[in-house]
Amino acid sequence: MAEKSIYIGILIAVLTAGGLFAIAEFLPYWLTPNPTYQILIFDQIPLIGFGEILMVPGMVIEGIFCAQGRVRLMTLIEIFVSWFIAIPLAAILVYSYDFSLGGIVSSLVIGYSIGATLLMFFFLRSDWEKLSKNVVKQSAKEGLHYLDTDWDLLPSQVQEAASTLGYTRK
Repeated sequence: MAEKSIYIGILIAVLTAGGLFAIAEFLPYWLTPNPTYQILIFDQIPLIGFGEILMVPGMVIEGIFCAQGRVRLMTLIEIFVSWFIAIPLAAILVYSYDFSLGGIVSSLVIGYSIGATLLMFFFLRSDWEKLSKNVVKQSAKEGLHYLDTDWDLLPSQVQEAASTLGYTRK
């Protein structure tokens, strides 16, 4: 399911980026009447569209990491990317090379694309058996352990979820 979620996320990102490119000519006029701002916005639309496609897998994997109980690792990666890649790169592009808004958008796309790549690396190296046992153990600590519960005593939403996964009364 995790891999399918990533594929679906990428597909939706490609479709919405295509929609963004389709309305790119009109979008700046809808957002502001100022011609200078319209030009600035229009120039950033390709970066935003391609950035969306590059960064969506990372955003989906963030949710997967939370479900795996690996929030600390995900947070450390995001802090590293923000403070040591995106922000310094933005400062360099804006102040040293005078890229203005384009420098900021580019650095965010580059930084968070690197973050998505790092998250994908750890995602692909996940030990699913171990992570699953940890999630079950954590759920048991929180009183959500249903493995030894009679089917008729399970809450209806748990029965429905178990049925979706292929479990039956037997």
